[in-house]
Amino acid sequence: IKDSSQSQTPNIRNYISKARCLNQPDPLAVCCVPQFIEGQKSPLISRKIGKSKSSSKINYLNCGETNTNKISNGNQSFPGEFPFMALLAYEGIGGTKDFKCGGSLINSRYVLTAAHCLTIPNLIAARLGENTIGKTEDCFKILNGKTVCAPPVIDYGIDEKIIHPSYNSPRRVNDIGLIRLREEVPLDNRNFVNTICLPDPEVLTNQKSRTRFLVAGWGRTENSQRSNNLLKALIPRQPIDECKSIFGLDYLEDDKTICAVERIW
Repeated sequence: IKDSSQSQTPNIRNYISKARCLNQPDPLAVCCVPQFIEGQKSPLISRKIGKSKSSSKINYLNCGETNTNKISNGNQSFPGEFPFMALLAYEGIGGTKDFKCGGSLINSRYVLTAAHCLTIPNLIAARLGENTIGKTEDCFKILNGKTVCAPPVIDYGIDEKIIHPSYNSPRRVNDIGLIRLREEVPLDNRNFVNTICLPDPEVLTNQKSRTRFLVAGWGRTENSQRSNNLLKALIPRQPIDECKSIFGLDYLEDDKTICAVERIW
């Protein structure tokens, strides 16, 4: 890690520095993940999101930082492990909130999600900071045994829904969209709410070498029940023909599709 740090971004070098176990420069030591790492103040890299009215920028130096100081058993995540996850709320019967989709916060004003989630009627809010739906307070123990509780969740109103212009529902093509939030999301403390890192061209070019992918969400589990807990799973990459067979989508193109699926039968 030390030898490779010169070629890393300032944020990665800062992370490595704060993650050292020992202060002595010579002994070899396993790097322990800090309980909380404060993101450094850094200039924003300007990148417009379509023809958006927003002047918000995407911060590429502080995105993707998570609280990874606790190893979770099974597939259940813990508060702050995926701080960029957004839970989409739809108005239900009697004014209740029904949570049917998820997304990822990409900057202080926009959530990236699937286009089909934006076609569901009565989308009213994007919830940030959630871990377990219906739980008043999300708490967990850190390595020293101390209990840490996440701040209350916040529901942000929807200002605009942007569906990919070439989205094709029957063919499941270009199933991607954006949600513009009604107000800015404070990102001063990124321990429990943070932005996800969008892939740069190099990552997209090299993605074919990846054999496993990490997924997270409140979706349906193997027993078809929707989970109230934010779950995570590593799923293996499969040949494109596998997805064509499983989903009956013969028209999928290898250069435009990542096929990752775990068979449970």
